[in-house]
Amino acid sequence: MTQTYQFQARCVRSFTACIEIEADTPDEVLANARLEHSELIATAQDSESWPWDEFTVCDQSGNTLLHVRDEEARLRDTAPRLLEVLERAVNAQVKHVLRHSDGMVQDLTPEWVQQAQHLIAIVRGKVR
Repeated sequence: MTQTYQFQARCVRSFTACIEIEADTPDEVLANARLEHSELIATAQDSESWPWDEFTVCDQSGNTLLHVRDEEARLRDTAPRLLEVLERAVNAQVKHVLRHSDGMVQDLTPEWVQQAQHLIAIVRGKVR
């Protein structure tokens, strides 16, 4: 049975747009609402086009029926924690160095640790 649902979309900026959509299911609301990009922009507080990446479908009473975040929103929200955990994992690794009898030093640090150290330095702005 077709019902009227409230659809909320959020974007990178702190804008929220709310429109009403008629559909049979919350999943159908989500699919249809993604096609209503111009209507979402019109209801937002800013006329600029920002990517919508978080969506909520509510019934007429305001109860949340479906909440979806696109990959970019999930990554943006979890990236600081991922970086922190990666730094702890890298810092916990013991540097593996082999000293040869001729004085040569060989770094045996695992490649993933070296790659992670480089990526952390990029994120922290220490490497370009």
